[in-house]
Amino acid sequence: MRSDRELLTLQEAMDLLQISRSTINRWRRNKSLPFLKIGRDVYVDKDKLLAWASRYEHTHNDPDTDKQQRIETVTVGYQSMNAHLWSSLIIKELRLFEEELLELRPRRQIHVQWRDLHGPSQMEELVIGRIQIASIGDYPLVNVFKLNQLFPSFQANLLAFDGKNASSEQVSLVIPHKSDIRTLDQLSGRTVSTFVHSSAWHRLFKALGQDVSNRPRIINQNSRQSFHDILNTQVDACTMVEPYLSVVQRYQLGRIIKLEDNGDDYLTGIVADNKWLREHEDIVVAYLKAHLRAHQLLRNSPLRMAKIISEHTDFPLEIVTGILDGIRWDAAIYQRDLQTLVNIGTTHTPAHYERISGGLDTNLLRSQFMNDMYLTRAAQHLRLPQMFQTLFDGAWRPEPIY
Repeated sequence: MRSDRELLTLQEAMDLLQISRSTINRWRRNKSLPFLKIGRDVYVDKDKLLAWASRYEHTHNDPDTDKQQRIETVTVGYQSMNAHLWSSLIIKELRLFEEELLELRPRRQIHVQWRDLHGPSQMEELVIGRIQIASIGDYPLVNVFKLNQLFPSFQANLLAFDGKNASSEQVSLVIPHKSDIRTLDQLSGRTVSTFVHSSAWHRLFKALGQDVSNRPRIINQNSRQSFHDILNTQVDACTMVEPYLSVVQRYQLGRIIKLEDNGDDYLTGIVADNKWLREHEDIVVAYLKAHLRAHQLLRNSPLRMAKIISEHTDFPLEIVTGILDGIRWDAAIYQRDLQTLVNIGTTHTPAHYERISGGLDTNLLRSQFMNDMYLTRAAQHLRLPQMFQTLFDGAWRPEPIY
């Protein structure tokens, strides 16, 4: 029973200070946070909490040091509408990154800003410095590397992979039920909605082949708008990835034409601006720790994670659950993954990239694009098993550990 004082539950205290449960529990154990236990319930006196927080901030910050007083901002790109990148949504909603930052730098204020953008848009924002960490699909990953080659002033590194699948079947073409289109050859002159320079756009044109006379008319739209236009038969076809494919199949909202499987895997990954990450190595490690923790949660507690994703994306729980079960959550960078990027980078290459695509190989990606040093450090912090180079050089492990 509460007294006349304004007592807060732990959740209310967490909301007031914008901290995680593990943080407030750690403060209770180690930093003499004032609290009151009534039976099994724990309360915090609001006035004492604010006074304690003020004293704690004062004693842990040097008022004469601008660097410590300044609030740093880290902007992270994520994609709530791409199922293979839902780990970043988990990081965001569970505040895993913020939790790792507080553990890492309790004396400094770091504000995390999240931006929900498609892959090509994240590429643009990364180049101009508006985001520092991007979560994108495999074709945008390749294009980030090619931008490194074209513009020496811009350099970004591949830090880790995210959701993977052992084929490109996660990207397909959707047409309205009443359409007369049955094969890709019948797309000539038709209107197709896709997000230009996305992984879906790349696979569409790879499936269509080199015959430019057989090309459809492209409308550049994101997945949500493409989905809407298919339902209202405003386009002849559109490319889709999960979770939209499962929605179409579950509710029979259209017909699916598989793009020809070329043997390539479907990959997603994390990239960061090289200059920024060299200056903020501990922040990068903190994010990758959150990334690895999100993967563990997705593998070990899929139903709980599905509920979080369903709540924040409005996709039905049963659809989200089925999708999560079919994705390999694996941050490790294998030779197989680099070969997939090479395959993507040497087929259907836009004209302004052609002069560098011929020399693309896995050794070049290893030496000039990938940087798994931070992933290794994050795994060590979490006491995950070490992966030796011989394993990275081979095929995927049967069960991912990263």
